[in-house]
Amino acid sequence: MTIFAKKVPINLSPEINGVIKEKGKPVAHIEVERSVYLNFTGDYYTDKALTDSDGKFHFPEKTIELKKPSSITTVVKRHELYVEYKNKHIPIWFMNIHTLNPVNVVSEKLKKLNCDLENQEQQFDFEDSEYPASTFSTLTLCRWNDN
Repeated sequence: MTIFAKKVPINLSPEINGVIKEKGKPVAHIEVERSVYLNFTGDYYTDKALTDSDGKFHFPEKTIELKKPSSITTVVKRHELYVEYKNKHIPIWFMNIHTLNPVNVVSEKLKKLNCDLENQEQQFDFEDSEYPASTFSTLTLCRWNDN
């Protein structure tokens, strides 16, 4: 007899809102790509958005249903954002997350990205009270206003 594993909702990505700039000026009508890789399935999930005339872009929260990995599986969600600009594929956000659940501090940052293509890539480390033993690190060109 075969037992079918129940599928569960898995949060691939929180909602993302941002603006793309170059030297402080909005960059209109360029493509932003969101890519999420799940190590335990080997699958990539991608979607794209275009910046508006003010350089703003938006991705809705993305959740899928998958068979839940076993408790001994190391989960890694690789979350990346790229822009296509002047014939270049430019990474603006890169983060590995070791949980299938949303991480509040990361979700809050992704709701207010201010990405200037002239910024130097920088590493930021975040702590979340729901994961006291973990630090969440990103490499990014983006900044955000925590007010």
